[in-house]
Amino acid sequence: MGFTGLRFGELGALQRGDVDLERRTVSIRRALAETRTDGLLIKAPKSAAGVRTVAFPASLTAELAVHLELHAESSRTGLVFTGARGGQLRRNNFRRIWLRAVEKAGLGDVHFHDLRHTATPWRRPVVRRRVS
Repeated sequence: MGFTGLRFGELGALQRGDVDLERRTVSIRRALAETRTDGLLIKAPKSAAGVRTVAFPASLTAELAVHLELHAESSRTGLVFTGARGGQLRRNNFRRIWLRAVEKAGLGDVHFHDLRHTATPWRRPVVRRRVS
């Protein structure tokens, strides 16, 4: 989701019902956090500004539809992105896969968070929602 600028924790908490393929938007309502004391938690975004709807390019619609069909959990509240064994994403497990992919692509020292900056020129304006 480099074209959306979403954070790792936002992607980890994304549910099928948050993705609107017709409107080409993703609604951010929650984030995945991992702490040493509590483990994996689904929580509200850090600030009210974090609750938002983000557009993605039409060119990603078909690929995202295939991903939802083959890899996402099936219910409306099912996770869009899961770990290798079907559970929640864990940053450490994902990092190992990310580092291998970056090395294979010959990209050098690229961090997943760097993708947030690549999204800026591609995005339509963000629609902010007020939190009551």
